[in-house]
Amino acid sequence: MEEQHNKNTAIADPVPSDDDEPVNKNTDEQPTSVDTQVSDLTKRVLSKSKWDNWEVVVSHDAKTQSYWSYVLAIVTSLLLVGLFYYLLMLLAVCLYYFIAHGSMIAVAVIAAFVASTYYPSVVLWQGFIDLPCWKSMCEYFSFTLIRPKGTISVTDHFLFVEFPHGVFPLGFMLSATAVQTAMKGLRVEGAIASVLFRIPLMRQLCHWFGARPASDRNIKMLLDRGSVGLMAGGIAEIFLSSRKHERVYVKNRRGFVKLALQTGSALVPVYHFGNTQLFDFVGNEGISRRLRTSILLFVGRWYLPIPYQHPIRMVIGTPIEVVRVDNPSKEQIDKLHAQFVAALQELFDEFKGEFGWQDKQLEIF
Repeated sequence: MEEQHNKNTAIADPVPSDDDEPVNKNTDEQPTSVDTQVSDLTKRVLSKSKWDNWEVVVSHDAKTQSYWSYVLAIVTSLLLVGLFYYLLMLLAVCLYYFIAHGSMIAVAVIAAFVASTYYPSVVLWQGFIDLPCWKSMCEYFSFTLIRPKGTISVTDHFLFVEFPHGVFPLGFMLSATAVQTAMKGLRVEGAIASVLFRIPLMRQLCHWFGARPASDRNIKMLLDRGSVGLMAGGIAEIFLSSRKHERVYVKNRRGFVKLALQTGSALVPVYHFGNTQLFDFVGNEGISRRLRTSILLFVGRWYLPIPYQHPIRMVIGTPIEVVRVDNPSKEQIDKLHAQFVAALQELFDEFKGEFGWQDKQLEIF
């Protein structure tokens, strides 16, 4: 078996020195230093320069993952990431038995899977989110969630715009489980490509994770009652993905900015450090655009649909306050869009050094 805990140094775990520990020599007085108000979790993950303004609310470590948790993460990855492959193989087998042998069982299987895309399912199913397999996945990736102190209120409405998509958005999916458990009271539902809801079994999975088709109507509805997370880069960003470069596709994406203005929802840049390091792939962007879904072949460990074991660090940026405008002008949209892109760039630059990416640059397309 490949080594259980891959020590990939592209994103390193910062180890604070002994000097970073706050010292309060006077035991008769209440500590007043800002250091004493910082959680041990934050101290372990972030350098001291970040303690004043940022906090770590979720942190897992692959080095302490148990053997059975590791095995569960591998099996979950194989089932989840490889689902498209398995459905295609099942379809091919059924078609063969129908054409070659006239099997009506094969027809019934295909009909049942097609019908499953119309079955009602629970949206944001807490029982599904609490399954042990997601904690195992978080441990496998040393998943960490970092947010600015005191800026994310459960009573406000946020539009979390997340980058990069990567070949497979595992950071986005894991965040769906982490946010619901670590940030109690903040209801965040996802908005994703509508074509995924036409794929058997995938429709149910998306709903259980708390996702809906990314139409303007759906996003406005969700923002009226809570917060929304979406990945604006889409198919174009998938094909920009590289394990050597950090690239995002946002220059020509203004729809989410218009929605933020129309609903008065704060815009929040989010970056998943490490999400581009999980797979190698080949594919055709032209066909994918026409079909409105990614058509590609991707592999990870052992040439299987198992992601490389690489840390994923999710950093939530500072919300950009937005004043509601029912019919925003092009100038208003462009101004807010430029502000968001600048905030995304600043977020990347501020944290890349924390994770060993000092020499990497964010390429914005």
